[in-house]
This record gives sequence, C-alpha cells and structure tokens, in this order.
Amino acid sequence: MMGFRINRFWSIVLTVVVVYALVKWGIPAASRQITTLPFPLSVPGTLMFIYMMLTVVALFLLVTFSDEYLNEFLDPIKKLLQGRIREDIAGRGPGGRPFDRRLAGLFPDRSPNRVAVVAPYPAPVFELSEELRGLEESLRQSRRPFG
Repeated sequence: MMGFRINRFWSIVLTVVVVYALVKWGIPAASRQITTLPFPLSVPGTLMFIYMMLTVVALFLLVTFSDEYLNEFLDPIKKLLQGRIREDIAGRGPGGRPFDRRLAGLFPDRSPNRVAVVAPYPAPVFELSEELRGLEESLRQSRRPFG
C-alpha cells in the first residue's frame, strides 16, 4: 500500500505558509497566554522579516541539497510554464492512481502554442541610430571644458 506523499514543491509552499501563520498569529496568541496580559504582544515587522528570511534560506538549502530534490521542486513549475499541467492533473492522482477525468474539465487547456501575442513593430534601426548620434554629439560638445 502506497501512502499519500506531497510533492516537494507543495511541501515547501505549505512550510512557508505554516511558518508565516505561526509567526503572525501563533506568537501573539502564545504571548497572551504566557504573560496573562489582556492584549497580545505584536510581532514587529523586522522580526517577521528575519523569521521568513531564515525559513526561505533553510528551505533553499534543503531544495538545493541534491539534484533529485531540486528536480522534484522545479518539476511543477516547468510543467506550468510549458503548459503541461493539465495532462498531469487529468492523468493521475496521488500515488500514481488514476482519478476521475471529469475533474480535468475544470482546468481548461491553456497551452502556450495557442496564445496569440501581438507586439508592435520596432522602430527602424537607422532612425534610432541617427537620433543617438545627434545626442552623442551634443553630449560631447557640452562636456568639453575648454572648447
């Protein structure tokens, strides 16, 4: 029997969210219980930043510890950027077991080859270079101290 296993990417995201929640709401709640004051002690923004940076650095070290961890972390990002996330969702569930393909209808196919990108034409190079040449000459004239 194969147990449920979370991908390394989602475990990292979940860890960051849990640490943020603990620092943002857990420390004030615990401080109220510890100090028996009628109000919680707030966490300064600088301390929040330090805790989150320590978390991010530790998770970065964990992910880059081996190529296997790094590939497992980057796999969902690469699939999303390549437009292959739909086939992964439609094909299998946790532990490699297939699940209801009707759920795949919730995720429309947004592959990059179907997206039309309209970009304006760049200005001709010779016009731009003439403008830059004139600007360069005017700068040279203004920087001559004795001329």
